[in-house]
Amino acid sequence: MERELIENETIPVDNGEEAKEKAFCDRLAQLADQHTIRGLARRIDIPNQNLGRYIKKGLPAASVCRRLVERLGVNPAWLLTGEGSSMLSDVPAVASNTASGLLELVEAMNAVTRMRLGALAGKDHLKVLRELNDALGRYEGLRDKLNTYSEPIFQQIIEALTNALDRERNPDKAEPIIRAGEQVARLCEHPGLKSDFNRQRAHYEHLCGNAEKSTSLIREIVLEGFLRAADLDERGCNDADRLVVALRMQFRIREAGRVAEAALIFANARGRKWPPYVYLLEAAASNDIDLGKLRRALGRFRHVQSFIGEEWRRQSTAPLYALAQFLAGMMTWEQVRDYCGTLHMPNQISPMAMWTEDTGHLADAAKMLDGYDGPHIPRLSVSKIYIDALLAAKEGRDSLADFDHRLANVAGREALIEINTYIVPVIRSQLALLLGDHSAALASCLEVHERLAAAPHVSLPIIHAAIHHRNALRLSANMDRFDATSRTTLEDARKRALKFFRRHIKAGYAVFRPVLEETRAPA
Repeated sequence: MERELIENETIPVDNGEEAKEKAFCDRLAQLADQHTIRGLARRIDIPNQNLGRYIKKGLPAASVCRRLVERLGVNPAWLLTGEGSSMLSDVPAVASNTASGLLELVEAMNAVTRMRLGALAGKDHLKVLRELNDALGRYEGLRDKLNTYSEPIFQQIIEALTNALDRERNPDKAEPIIRAGEQVARLCEHPGLKSDFNRQRAHYEHLCGNAEKSTSLIREIVLEGFLRAADLDERGCNDADRLVVALRMQFRIREAGRVAEAALIFANARGRKWPPYVYLLEAAASNDIDLGKLRRALGRFRHVQSFIGEEWRRQSTAPLYALAQFLAGMMTWEQVRDYCGTLHMPNQISPMAMWTEDTGHLADAAKMLDGYDGPHIPRLSVSKIYIDALLAAKEGRDSLADFDHRLANVAGREALIEINTYIVPVIRSQLALLLGDHSAALASCLEVHERLAAAPHVSLPIIHAAIHHRNALRLSANMDRFDATSRTTLEDARKRALKFFRRHIKAGYAVFRPVLEETRAPA
């Protein structure tokens, strides 16, 4: 499921002045804790009760802030915004040590490069080796010292970045902080800090709509976790789950499957009840559904439900488990609808109505999508367009033009690259077939095939893959409508479709049996 990534799309930015004022009061209280209210009031020449009022309600005079800076050395940026170190004396000390360390490091490297290594072949080779060893030893020592100096700076940068992204949701503010962090990361070798920094960079890239870059950063964190530890800890499971979700949203389902299985192997045996482990197992079960391993998916979902809370089960696990049972022929659409109840993301089950093409099922799905009253999510809007168009076609209304027009005007459509590229032409072909427009259906069906052939790392989610192959079978049943080249292409598509359905039926996907009966093909 699209846990963090969908949440990040929908949480509104909170720039409330009330929250900022409270944070300011908290910083004043922190100073009062260090000096006591009486001591702090005496240092800045104000009555105790005035200081107490400022701590509770804020709004001190500018002169009070000025005295805090001049007399106590408080960092004004920290006092007013919470950014940076609390004391001015902290900043230059760290920066000075780092600058000094850099100069020493350069000098140590110069000492190495000045050595005449050709002298190793001469009679003084032992002396040269000792000098080289000493120079390299000084270099390594200075690197260690520089690493120590840079750690607190790196920590401050990560805290500032976290504040800009997680609390303020302000990518513009985060951009210069990231640039500074990239420079400091060259000096700091602390693996934990580097991972924390990359987590925030991945979040930043996601907020900016750079899915590939975001996924690349999460992948780097996960691979480092695999290499660095014998067992994945709770945070490592969470990182792996984030990567699997990101890959699934890009339809890199086979890679998502490999990552999930590797992470489950690496996970600490004691952590089988950790929430991140259970979420990871749920993501692995979702991969199983799409990768033809339905029986294993059903077992994993049963295990997951033993360790999750009711709210998560209802909103995430239940629709996935219902999908698995629907595909196995163990649930009808009506049973899925009743089992899932009211969903936060009703598009989780609407593809099942798109598969059955039943007017009543489509009407149910449309009603569920109409009932959504949360913030705008492009994926939900697109699902509603699919359902409305199919419902109109089933009722005999030509909906192709309206389908194209509405999709072109979805707010946030640019963030749905994979959906626009692979899913939209699948549904357009299905829609055209229902309307009897075989030329448009063929064009969209071939478009899907060509795009998938050009992107071998992409796999369609199971129901959309099945709709695509059913489209091909329906088109191939009308071969006489097309020219010789199209007939040859359709014959190949028909063979692939039959192979797909036979393989999945054998693996337990009983819901696909009627397709072979519809086309009179043997199972």
